Amino acid sequence: KAAAPGDNFFQYANGTWFKNTEIPADRSRYTSFTLLVEKAADREKAIIEEVAKDANASGEAAQIRDYYNAYMDDAKIESLGLKPIQPDLDRIAALADAKALATELGGTLRADVDIMNATNYYTPNLFGVWISQSMADPQQTVPYLMQGGLGLPDRSYYLDAGKDAADMRAAYQAHVEKILTLAGDADAKGEAARVLALETSIAKVHATQEDTNDVKKGANYWSRADLAAKAPGMDWQAFLDAAQLGTQEQFVVWQPGAT
Repeated sequence: KAAAPGDNFFQYANGTWFKNTEIPADRSRYTSFTLLVEKAADREKAIIEEVAKDANASGEAAQIRDYYNAYMDDAKIESLGLKPIQPDLDRIAALADAKALATELGGTLRADVDIMNATNYYTPNLFGVWISQSMADPQQTVPYLMQGGLGLPDRSYYLDAGKDAADMRAAYQAHVEKILTLAGDADAKGEAARVLALETSIAKVHATQEDTNDVKKGANYWSRADLAAKAPGMDWQAFLDAAQLGTQEQFVVWQPGAT
């Protein structure tokens, strides 16, 4: 109360908290919402750990128990090696042409982005999709296709100059090489270099974060015919069929210069 609310309302409302609260080393901020998140996480952890010990659990509780215990069973995970994902690897290795590749890529499309509500623009897949009202015609519901395909958080990580950015790319390439080595790839070093080169090529045609956040630049209203005409090279019908959007006629492609 040493500060008058009319002079410095932030100090008046938050001064004691601001003076006495240290931001934990693993966080960029610390607020009352952080406390709520931590308390909820602690309660959730306690519930899961209790269920995990219950051999007589049934229904959803049994599903939680089995999922958690399987996730925590390091020895079983290590013993299985690549076996759980081998069918996926074999399917990818068998891709023979552009149509098969488009089908595989379409099968990865997920509703994992949200332009307006959570402002979540990131997807690890080549594209993400958000289904909502069209900004041009609120009477129509359309899929918004969002750019993706990068292992690093943003295009700038691939394209920025300077030592910090170069070190980040080198560390990322080393990480990819390690993953491929663990997967038994005979040319892990060469493959990792090619992965970084491919993702750099993708980054070069990505929209910037500034343009992505600009609704006027971001919203490109395309028909099905526009996909083939403006973005040739992809078998769009195969892609959309695999994504269960094969009959959709209108799209919003959320990327400036999407050609």
